[in-house]
Amino acid sequence: MSRKRTLICSIVLLCLLSGNHGVLALFEGCDSTFQINPGTTYLQSPYYPNTYPPWTSCRYQIIAPVDYTIEANCTIDLPSNAGQCTTEHFYVSTEGDPQLRDSEQFCGQGTFTRVSLFRKLTLAYASYGNTGRFLCSLTIRPQQCECGWSTSTKIANGQEVGTNEFPFMVGLQNLASSTDIFCGGTIISHFHIITAAHCARIQPDASQIIAHVGFTQISTLNNSRYAAAYRIRSITIHPGYTDDPPVNDISVLVTNILIEWERGVGPICLPPAGSSTFAYQTVDVAGWGTESFAGPTTDALMKANLMVVENSVCQEKYDVPIYSSQICTTDYSGQGRDACQYDSGGPVVWRSSRMFLVGCISFGQACGQPYGTGVNTRITYFLNWIQQVTGYTTCVKPLG
Repeated sequence: MSRKRTLICSIVLLCLLSGNHGVLALFEGCDSTFQINPGTTYLQSPYYPNTYPPWTSCRYQIIAPVDYTIEANCTIDLPSNAGQCTTEHFYVSTEGDPQLRDSEQFCGQGTFTRVSLFRKLTLAYASYGNTGRFLCSLTIRPQQCECGWSTSTKIANGQEVGTNEFPFMVGLQNLASSTDIFCGGTIISHFHIITAAHCARIQPDASQIIAHVGFTQISTLNNSRYAAAYRIRSITIHPGYTDDPPVNDISVLVTNILIEWERGVGPICLPPAGSSTFAYQTVDVAGWGTESFAGPTTDALMKANLMVVENSVCQEKYDVPIYSSQICTTDYSGQGRDACQYDSGGPVVWRSSRMFLVGCISFGQACGQPYGTGVNTRITYFLNWIQQVTGYTTCVKPLG
């Protein structure tokens, strides 16, 4: 049995993977979607155990319940030539991508096992003149709480992030404003997004807010592979929020429908309550805000690497009180790296084997100043409140 990662279409495949139009034409008349329940189900080629007819092709999109995975154990018998797939091709997309981008291609004889990344799996075959057969068992199992992954392991003087480097990043759009993104946010569960309370006060009508996920460039949002938009159903602002002085600046948005996990869209991890002050740890902040104070916003999602400082040090920079419910970050490099206008509500991210949400961008001084210090809402302080508001649906992981 031979297999290879399919990245570029070839002439013999008639550009099977080149775009949605070609895929739809290829599988026209044999294109099925199955919603399957926990347990084991079997999928077999047409006319199995006999071979499928030559010049045929079928696609099977398998969907399990939310927070379950699909384990496919497949036995295939497809002709190959010296280990190369020539006329017969069997495809597996563990991301469940119906267009089979980045799928694996198999042929020959043998058995293999693949597990879906989340709750979707796509299988397909395409014949170009020969024949073959396959049989797959599909086992549906619960998936443990997963969070804080990245597909690649403008904030003032920051740098552009990698494509979907922050799958949990949310851009909030106010339908009553001409601004593309008025605040940031962070996915913490299938229905919940954390942002700043003052962002929710800017637009208190939940029906006027759209949460955009799975993209990095605003200008190409509609062409981004993982991009999706979710309407907001309700807003919960922390009952202790005040803006003078700013304190308890945190709110939770609830989406109308479930946010679907994909490689480029998913929740960040929440750290255990009281686990660390994160003092003198390096963190990232991210957003689509202005690149300098009162400057233009950026089209690309930007990040800046900052250092957490002790609150006593932070207090020296401000006339307003700095509370234990806040966490301060500073530009330790002196290069003017900082969060800026319209970055509010976005994440302060601590990285280890996973990515953790340790802060929510709140307020600061004139952004982009060398050695500037910003004030953020400390997530560990509000963990119990967050869990109560979200119905304990968030993913809390030990640090490490």
